[in-house]
Amino acid sequence: MEEMIAQKKIKLWHAALFVVMFAGLLFVPHYLNNDIFFILNSGRYVIQEGIPYIEPFTMHQDWQFVMQQWLTCVIFWQIYANFGAIGLLAFVHVIAAATIYVYYRLCMMLSNKNWYISIALTTVVGIVICFLFMSTRPQIFSSLLLLWEVFFLEKYVAQRQIKYLLFLPLVSVALVNMHAALWGLSVCVLLAYICAAMKNFQRNKKELLYLAVSLLAVVIAGFVNPYGSGAMLYGVNSYGISLINIMVAEMMPAAITEPFGKFIFAVILLTWMIYLKRGIKLRHVFLCLGMTYLALSANRSLFLFLILATFPLAACWQSFKLDFSVNQVTQKQKIFRVVMVSAILLVGGRTIYQHYTADDNYQENQEPKYPAVDYLLTLAAPEDIRLWNSYDSGGYVEFRGIKAYLDPRAEVFFAVNNGQDDVFREYTKTIFGMMYYEDVFDKYDINYILTKQSEMLFTFLAHDPNYELLYEDQYADNGATKYRLYHRLTKK
Repeated sequence: MEEMIAQKKIKLWHAALFVVMFAGLLFVPHYLNNDIFFILNSGRYVIQEGIPYIEPFTMHQDWQFVMQQWLTCVIFWQIYANFGAIGLLAFVHVIAAATIYVYYRLCMMLSNKNWYISIALTTVVGIVICFLFMSTRPQIFSSLLLLWEVFFLEKYVAQRQIKYLLFLPLVSVALVNMHAALWGLSVCVLLAYICAAMKNFQRNKKELLYLAVSLLAVVIAGFVNPYGSGAMLYGVNSYGISLINIMVAEMMPAAITEPFGKFIFAVILLTWMIYLKRGIKLRHVFLCLGMTYLALSANRSLFLFLILATFPLAACWQSFKLDFSVNQVTQKQKIFRVVMVSAILLVGGRTIYQHYTADDNYQENQEPKYPAVDYLLTLAAPEDIRLWNSYDSGGYVEFRGIKAYLDPRAEVFFAVNNGQDDVFREYTKTIFGMMYYEDVFDKYDINYILTKQSEMLFTFLAHDPNYELLYEDQYADNGATKYRLYHRLTKK
């Protein structure tokens, strides 16, 4: 009887730890990301009008266009249309849970089923990725899909069964339609395994053949999208643009002088110190080197390092064991339990605090708003508005049916993608006073201007008698004015 009770206690303890592994779900932001507006607007357009090949949301004419995340947009719009913001937030939690679980399965495989180290590693990584990167953006899909690809490749390496490679083209199709900008990574991940297998060419001839055929299948599968090679090459055409790297915070290279940059460097340095001390497989070396480069190249790419370059830690620590005895609790077990319980209390406390201290603009389950745009629509119909707007407000402008000058899809506003004009460069010159704003407004026949506090126009137009202040809001930045809406009284 005592032995049976002891076994039940152990099972309950294991069950509790498994639940703790999903603690990261409590860190998922309780508000919608600002990018949600152009995503929802795009999804609504696809449902109503079909796949666009000419950019349909801005005032610019006849731009060639690739809606590189069209399937994500459709999914998000359908959820939003039926269940609202709470439905989207719930969906993000579901995808986050699936990502955590696949990462855990990967750790279990690499650690030779070391349950405790897999739980511990997954808990830590899960909290970080949920807090920083799990939001209403297409990267929630690309994270999960790339993890699946690595999982199937690891299954193939371990068991040498071709059936696992058959999943790779399916991952390719899903990725190119949900987040085409990262489709190229599916090829790069597979190349890491191919390069590692080439070390012992004679012994691995058969496996190399299967991997090479899989690579060909992944590339062919990439064409299964509305834009063909245009979607497959979207990442090549959109990344590495220096102006985007300077102006868009998430695309800036990691800077050790900044707090987030310090965090990125610390995570990468600690991970590689462990790898250098304990050693990892060659395929993981190639994979981790690639993810390290991406993480240092852009702040937002840290999520790629976290999901694709940290799971080999499970193999490094696979010999670590904890003997959880019911009758006798060791010092290590006490420390482990205290850490786990403390983590639960901290996570729960943070969630409660966030719930009761949310400000008016980012209430729980509420999307961000731009009241100046709502006010403008009380003055004029969308078709009568020629609005010059700032970068971050453009998605909401388009969501409300107004043709925007610019929106957060920065890469779309470069000639390399639209085939015509570098509007993003024109925008930056205007807000920094390098180009006279009247010349730009004349070019597009602008009659309304929405500008934010960080732009020079915010101050310039306040002293220009040809512009009438219609609206200014006080909802953000601790009460400081953030946006102003002007009416252009005269046109040259």
